[in-house]
Amino acid sequence: MKEKNFTVSYEPSAVGTRTIVYAVNPHASYATVTSLHLANSTTSGFDVDAAWVEDSKKVLDAANSETFGDGTVIKARYLYASAIHVIIEDVLIPAGAALNILSYPIHLQSRDAVGIRPSTTGSDTAFKPVVTVTEFYADDADMSTSVNLDDVNNLFLNNEY
Repeated sequence: MKEKNFTVSYEPSAVGTRTIVYAVNPHASYATVTSLHLANSTTSGFDVDAAWVEDSKKVLDAANSETFGDGTVIKARYLYASAIHVIIEDVLIPAGAALNILSYPIHLQSRDAVGIRPSTTGSDTAFKPVVTVTEFYADDADMSTSVNLDDVNNLFLNNEY
């Protein structure tokens, strides 16, 4: 088993919208998130939610997926209600403060993700998340690739991730 340790930061851009700030590389067997810091870089206190998305629990949204007449899925869309696990909800982070919201590591499988959602009007550019993670790869897996969070977020917003 090979390990890849790193820190990633990806800033959310919309109030009330869950933004993926880390997604496990699909080539990885699993990952461990050891810390998730949320920093408020503004002069006002704002609320934020954080959750992780369990890829194996998402459900195909048959009514909104594109299919052939025989039911073969061309473009899948998903429902995430049972896949989202809340870590914190509507937590106030004071102006200029940072909070590590994990008291123990989160163990994620391939394609699982961590997201935050600014939840106060005006908080869309307030939060600067930093995720510290170790990804684990099988000995023959390609660990040179990285996840493009812009792509993941576009897919997630369209219910296609």
